[in-house]
Amino acid sequence: MMMRSRSQPPDLGSLPLTVLTAAEGPPGWEQLQAELAAASARSQHVIADRGGHYIQLDAPELVTKAIRDLLATVSGGT
Repeated sequence: MMMRSRSQPPDLGSLPLTVLTAAEGPPGWEQLQAELAAASARSQHVIADRGGHYIQLDAPELVTKAIRDLLATVSGGT
Protein backbone atom coordinates (compact mmCIF):
# COMPACT_ATOMS: atom_id res chain seq x y z
CA MET A 1 0.00 0.00 0.00
CA MET A 2 1.31 3.43 -0.96
CA MET A 3 1.42 6.15 1.63
CA ARG A 4 -0.30 9.30 0.47
CA SER A 5 0.52 12.82 1.54
CA ARG A 6 -2.17 14.56 3.53
CA SER A 7 -2.16 17.43 1.07
CA GLN A 8 -2.14 17.83 -2.66
CA PRO A 9 1.05 18.98 -4.39
CA PRO A 10 1.37 22.77 -4.42
CA ASP A 11 0.15 24.68 -7.46
CA LEU A 12 3.28 25.47 -9.45
CA GLY A 13 1.51 27.65 -12.01
CA SER A 14 3.43 27.51 -15.26
CA LEU A 15 6.77 26.48 -13.80
CA PRO A 16 8.37 23.98 -16.18
CA LEU A 17 8.36 20.56 -14.56
CA THR A 18 9.37 17.09 -15.69
CA VAL A 19 8.37 14.05 -13.67
CA LEU A 20 10.10 10.77 -14.49
CA THR A 21 8.31 7.67 -13.27
CA ALA A 22 9.72 4.17 -13.24
CA ALA A 23 7.41 1.61 -14.81
CA GLU A 24 8.30 -0.87 -12.09
CA GLY A 25 6.98 1.21 -9.20
CA PRO A 26 4.65 -0.07 -6.51
CA PRO A 27 0.88 -0.10 -7.07
CA GLY A 28 -0.53 3.41 -7.20
CA TRP A 29 2.86 5.05 -7.74
CA GLU A 30 2.18 6.08 -11.33
CA GLN A 31 -1.05 7.82 -10.28
CA LEU A 32 0.72 9.72 -7.50
CA GLN A 33 3.39 10.83 -9.95
CA ALA A 34 0.69 11.96 -12.42
CA GLU A 35 -0.83 14.08 -9.65
CA LEU A 36 2.58 15.62 -9.01
CA ALA A 37 2.99 16.41 -12.72
CA ALA A 38 -0.46 18.03 -12.73
CA ALA A 39 0.84 20.65 -10.27
CA SER A 40 2.22 22.65 -13.21
CA ALA A 41 0.54 23.78 -16.39
CA ARG A 42 3.87 23.22 -18.18
CA SER A 43 4.66 19.73 -17.01
CA GLN A 44 5.70 16.59 -18.77
CA HIS A 45 5.18 13.17 -17.23
CA VAL A 46 7.52 10.55 -18.67
CA ILE A 47 7.10 6.90 -17.78
CA ALA A 48 10.20 4.77 -18.22
CA ASP A 49 9.68 1.46 -19.99
CA ARG A 50 12.22 -0.12 -17.69
CA GLY A 51 13.91 0.64 -14.45
CA GLY A 52 13.16 1.07 -10.82
CA HIS A 53 14.17 3.48 -8.08
CA TYR A 54 17.50 4.30 -9.70
CA ILE A 55 16.10 5.41 -13.04
CA GLN A 56 19.29 7.37 -13.77
CA LEU A 57 21.18 4.07 -13.79
CA ASP A 58 18.50 1.94 -15.46
CA ALA A 59 17.56 4.40 -18.22
CA PRO A 60 20.27 7.09 -18.43
CA GLU A 61 19.30 8.05 -21.98
CA LEU A 62 15.77 8.84 -20.83
CA VAL A 63 17.04 11.03 -18.00
CA THR A 64 19.46 12.82 -20.32
CA LYS A 65 16.69 13.51 -22.84
CA ALA A 66 14.36 14.78 -20.11
CA ILE A 67 17.04 17.19 -18.86
CA ARG A 68 17.79 18.44 -22.37
CA ASP A 69 14.09 18.90 -23.13
CA LEU A 70 13.56 20.82 -19.90
CA LEU A 71 16.56 23.03 -20.59
CA ALA A 72 15.21 23.74 -24.07
CA THR A 73 11.87 24.70 -22.55
CA VAL A 74 13.31 27.14 -20.01
CA SER A 75 15.68 28.68 -22.55
CA GLY A 76 12.83 29.38 -24.95
CA GLY A 77 13.56 26.55 -27.37
CA THR A 78 10.11 25.01 -26.96
